[in-house]
Amino acid sequence: MKINEVPQEGKRMLKLNGLVHYAENDEGKFEKVSSNGWDTGYYTGLNLQVEFEELAEGAKKRIRSNESSPLEYFMYKACMDLPALSQFTEIPKRKVKKHLTPGGFAKLDDATLARYAHVLHTDIETIRKFKSTLS
Repeated sequence: MKINEVPQEGKRMLKLNGLVHYAENDEGKFEKVSSNGWDTGYYTGLNLQVEFEELAEGAKKRIRSNESSPLEYFMYKACMDLPALSQFTEIPKRKVKKHLTPGGFAKLDDATLARYAHVLHTDIETIRKFKSTLS
């Protein structure tokens, strides 16, 4: 992006006094440019949210067909992927991956499920009973 193309108006996701972008000057070198707008970032965030909604709908289908656990749905509803869920719960990725399977989920103890529920902003019972609520 050229210096004169750095957005100065537009919707913003963050309420900051100004953002800094790196833009190409006339000599072809990058330099810092202040910006008051960021339509690109705003729309990128919206697209990301739509993508996670689609992933959550796909997870519902896999849960119905017993290919996945309810954790997958709640993970996507919270706009997280496996590495993020692992990091926030402080549970190793290999264990999270196991818990995303129906067999691994069935063996979860209440303490571990409570860690997931806390990070996913829900409660244990909602996660446990989710499959039965799907039509």
